[in-house]
This record gives sequence, structure tokens and C-alpha cells, in this order.
Amino acid sequence: MTIKARLMLLCCFIALAFIVVFTVSSRALSGLSASVGEQGSSVELFIRASAVERMSYGLEVILLKTAILGIQGGSAESIGNMTAEVDNTVASGAGIVVDLAAFPALTIEQTDAVGVVKDAYGEYGNYILTLTGMLRDSSSEVVGLLPGLERNFSVLRRSLNSLISMVQAETAAASERARIAELTARTAQAAVALAALLVIVSALVFVMRSITRPIALIQRTVERLGAGDFSMKSGLSGKDEAARIAMSVDALVDAMRALLGTVKTRVDELDGTGRGLSSNMATSRAAVARIDASVESAGLRLDEQDASVREVAGAVEKLTRNFEALALMIANQSAVVEQSSASIEQMIANVDSVAASSIRAGEAAANLASEGSDGKALIDEVGSSVASIVGYSENLSEAAALISEIASRTNMLAMNAAIEAAHAGDSGKGFAVVSDEIRRLAEQSTAQAKDISADLVRVSEAIEKVRISSEAAVKSFGSVLTGAGAVDKAIAESAHALAEQRVGGKQVLEGLVRLKGLTSEIARGSTEMSAGNGAITAQMSRLQAASSSVALNAREINGGADEIRKAVAATIELAERNASRIADVKAASEKFIL
Repeated sequence: MTIKARLMLLCCFIALAFIVVFTVSSRALSGLSASVGEQGSSVELFIRASAVERMSYGLEVILLKTAILGIQGGSAESIGNMTAEVDNTVASGAGIVVDLAAFPALTIEQTDAVGVVKDAYGEYGNYILTLTGMLRDSSSEVVGLLPGLERNFSVLRRSLNSLISMVQAETAAASERARIAELTARTAQAAVALAALLVIVSALVFVMRSITRPIALIQRTVERLGAGDFSMKSGLSGKDEAARIAMSVDALVDAMRALLGTVKTRVDELDGTGRGLSSNMATSRAAVARIDASVESAGLRLDEQDASVREVAGAVEKLTRNFEALALMIANQSAVVEQSSASIEQMIANVDSVAASSIRAGEAAANLASEGSDGKALIDEVGSSVASIVGYSENLSEAAALISEIASRTNMLAMNAAIEAAHAGDSGKGFAVVSDEIRRLAEQSTAQAKDISADLVRVSEAIEKVRISSEAAVKSFGSVLTGAGAVDKAIAESAHALAEQRVGGKQVLEGLVRLKGLTSEIARGSTEMSAGNGAITAQMSRLQAASSSVALNAREINGGADEIRKAVAATIELAERNASRIADVKAASEKFIL
């Protein structure tokens, strides 16, 4: 059987195991689903029964509220609205009871219990409707019928409790059945899965052993081949894939043994040829080395000669450039000396001008100090005058206050005189007129005194500002006088320094005159040296041309020798690489065991 057929058989076993597991799981899940459905039906029935119970409690509460409202003498409209709500609630409850009775999943016991609930609710609802009708007509008669309402509600509640207890018991039983069904499903699934796993593992082990054994034998054979041992074969035969691979490997071993035998023979022949070539190239290499040494020695001497000529020519050219630069610098030095002489003369003239300006500035500073002293004395007098004015203004303020006080007293006397004139009757009318005039004058005097006081206050403030300004002016004049003294001193020192600078400038000017004469003599000597250097430069140019021609010929000879040396070196390198590769091939072929 081939490996492919074995693998297909293994896949069939696995598929069959999955089908069995799926079938068992489906059956277990079907039973579990039925149990869960029963439990859901019980829960739905419990919800509907609880809704009827809540509706019954709500009816009793609303009816009692309506009865209390009627007993307390509530309005007919309010009672009518509440009784209408009770009627609607009774109708809704009847609909819920009908739905409960029509529930499709009821057992026989549950059907009987639902019938009892339906009858009890019908009696309870009819009794409530009777009470609501009486509440609309006469609320007082309802009180005697309320115990009957409680009896009917108790009957309904007992029937509902019996139904709910029955539903709860059924729900618990359904839950237990669902739990048992779940446990059974899990147990069946586990057993089937374990059996399927055992079958799959057994088939897998059988298939793996039938595949891995020949592959392991082929692997050992290939490992020996990789180590260079071609003396053994796998020896496998058959029609499956592993046997065909083993037979192909054995055929490859036979072919490789023949090939390696041929390679070893040819490598031995190449090894002898390579040794002869290496010996001949060693002799050629020694001869080329001697030729190369002679050519290189001659080239080095010619290069040294050419380098010496070039250095001398460069030195001569550099000397020529130095002479030219020296002549240019001498010319520049002459121009600089002349310019410096003119600048020194101008500087001396400027120093004289600055010295004269310093003298005038000193005189102006002295005058400024004198005038500043006079100004300070005048400002001091202004300050004294301001202080006197402040004293006078204070006296005027006191006089204004005194006038105001006199006017106030005069006003009081005029008022007293007016009172006495009124007491005198007709004989005092003239005196009353005079007293009125006096009072008016007193009031005017008081007003004028107030205006004078206000003006004096403003005058005092202005005088105070003048006093503060005069004090500041005194301080400023003090600073000006101090600065004027410092300026006078600095101008004197500057005049002394300018005098010294004028003397030094004259000395520098005399030195520049002497330097100008020396520069002229140096320029004449430089011209003579430049003429002699021109003749030397011409001779060095001809010598350099001859040396360059000889060096070029030597480089051409050296280039030919380099080509010969490179050719011999390349041939020797090829011979060495050939010998190395032959040795590598021989060493590699010796590793194989035939």
C-alpha cells in the first residue's frame, strides 16, 4: 500500500470519528433543548399567573380608594372616573385570565387549576362591578358589602397561590430534567470523543510507523553519503514512494562511485603537470627580479637628478618672485612713508587746533562756574522771598478768619436788633431797616471772607510748589557748579597731553624723513639683484628641459620592465592557484570511501 493510500485511510477514520461525535452530540443537544423548552413554558405560565395576581391586588386597592372617597363625600365626577378605571381594570384582568386559560402547554392539573382561577376571578370581578354600580348611586351602602369583597379576593388569591405553587414545582422539575439531560449529553460526548480519539491515535501510529521506518533507513544512508562513505547502499525494494526513493539513492551511489574514481585519476595527472610548471616559473621569476632591480636602480638615480634640477629651478623661480615682491614692497613702503609724513603733519596741525579749542573751553568753563555761583545766590534769594510770602499768606489767612468771625458776630447783633425792633412796634421800624442792612453786609462780609480764604489756600499751594522748585533748582545749580569744576580740570589735563603729543609728532616726522632716504637706497639695490637673477633663471630653464627628457626615457624603460614583471607575476600566481586547486580537489576526493 502506498503512503498516499495510507494517509487517505487515516483521513477516512478521522472523518468517521467526527461523524459519530456529531451524531451523539446532536441527539444529546436535542434532549437538552426539549428540557429547556419545558422550563421556558413553565416560566411563561408563572409570569402570566403572577400578572393576574398583581392585577387582583391592584383592583382591590383602587376599589378601596374609591369607596373611601365616596364615604368621605367626594365629588360625583371623581367617583365616576375612579369607578370607570375599576371597570377597565376588571376587563383587562379578564383578558389576562382568558390568555392564561388558552396557554398551549398546560398539563391536566394546570388546566384544572387555571379553570378554578378563572371561576374565582369571574366571581371577584362581578362582585367588584356590583360595588362600582352602588358607588355611583349611593356610597354609604358599599361599606356593608366590603367584607364580601375580601372573601372573594381570598378565594381568588388561594386559587392563584395553588396555580403558582404548581407552576413552580413544574419549573423545578423541568430544571432538574434539563440538568440530567445536560449531564447525560456531556457524558455521551466525552465517551464518544475518547473512543474516536483512541481509534484516530491507533491509526495514526500505524501509518506513521509504516512511513517513518523506511524514511529513517534512507536518512541513515544519505547521512553516510554526506560523510563521503559510498561503500554501502540502503537495500530497500518495493512499490511505495519510500522504496522508489531508496532505489534512486542506490543508483546515485553507483554513479558517484564511478565518477569519483575517474576524478581521482585525473587529479593525480594534473598534480604532476602543476609541479613542473611551478618549477619553471620560479626560474623565470628570479631572472625578472634581477632585470627589474637594475632598471629600478637606474630610474631612481634619474628621478633623484630630475628632482634636484626641479628643486633648484623652483628655488630660482621663488627667488625671482621674492625679488619682485621685494621691489613691490619697497615701492609700497615709500608710498606709505610719504603718506605717513603727510598724516603726521596733519595730526600736528589738528593737535594745535585742539589745544586752542581746549584753552577756549577752559575759559568758558571758568565763566560758567562764575555765572553759576551768581545764579545760585539769586536762587537762594528767591527761596528766602518765597518763605516770606508764605508767612505773609498765613497772616492773611488769619485776617480772613478774623473778618469772618466779626461778620458772624455782626450778623448775630443784627438779628438781636431786629428782634428788639419788632418788640418796639412802629417806633422800631427804622431801626429794623438798619439792622437788616447790617445783617446783609455781614453776610456779604462772611462770603467775601470765605472767598479770600479759598484764594489764600490756592496761593499757599502755588507758593509751596514754587518753594519746592526753587530748592530743586538750588540742588541742580550745585551739581552744575561741581560739573563745571570737573570740566575745567579735565580741559587743563587735555591741553597738557596735547602739548606732549605735538612734541612726539614732530619727532616721528623727523624719523620718517630718514626712513624715506633709506627706502630709496634699498630700491636701487633690489633692481640690480633682479637683473642678475633673470640670467640665472634662463640657464635653469634649459637645464630643466634636458633633465625632464632623460627622466621621461627612464620612465618608459621602467614601464616596459613593469609590464614584464606583471606578466611573470600573473603567470606565477596562476600556477600557484592551479596547484592549490589541484591540491584541494585531491584532498576532497581522498575523503570519499569507494
